Amino acid sequence: MKKSNRFLTGIIALSAIILFSCNNFAGGKVFEKGNTSVSSEKALLTVSIAEMFTSAQKNPYISENIMPTDWTDDEKTALFYMLTGSKEDGSDPIEKKFTYAELSGGAATILLDTTTWKLTLTAYTDGAYSKVALVSDTMTVDLSNGAKTVSFALKASHETEATGSVDVTVKFTKPSNFAKVVYGIYDDEGNILAGSTEYTATVEGNDPEVALTEVSTGVYSANYTAGIKAGKYTFK
Repeated sequence: MKKSNRFLTGIIALSAIILFSCNNFAGGKVFEKGNTSVSSEKALLTVSIAEMFTSAQKNPYISENIMPTDWTDDEKTALFYMLTGSKEDGSDPIEKKFTYAELSGGAATILLDTTTWKLTLTAYTDGAYSKVALVSDTMTVDLSNGAKTVSFALKASHETEATGSVDVTVKFTKPSNFAKVVYGIYDDEGNILAGSTEYTATVEGNDPEVALTEVSTGVYSANYTAGIKAGKYTFK
């Protein structure tokens, strides 16, 4: 009986040690996987939009992209937003889709490991997430200290196909050695967007929708107020 009691007492003690070890390491903060320590903690990241830039100061491609000066709520809501990224070492890539209502209302959240992440927020014009409207710079987010909120500044990319419509004013200088100049806004396929206009030395245009104004000697302003679809165009 005494040997049996000692054996039983030893089993109970061993079980207690194993249970303590499991609670302290596996169920707590760190467990061993091979020779690598892996964090089992998560932190909540809340994502929001700081601004949606379209000005020349914020958008280096403003000469090619015609964008709304101010994004209305309807235009913001019409876009499709996706958060992408990975851990700092490139592992564990993520994709999480959000609506503008979530991004503006504090409900755009994602649970991530408590480590450093490289993240980008992109706005698309289509539900297939294939046509980029606006994109943020890649941001480094450290979640080692727990929950965090990060705000992304969205701006036009070179490949933007943003929604919305805009009025456009273009200023240019008439070459003095040309009697006539044809000008207009064209899409990527070379199609005239808002009509072409010719002018001579007397600045007589043949397009009633686009009138020229001489704003200074030899410098003319063409105003397109037809509500051009935002996107990538050239003026020539």
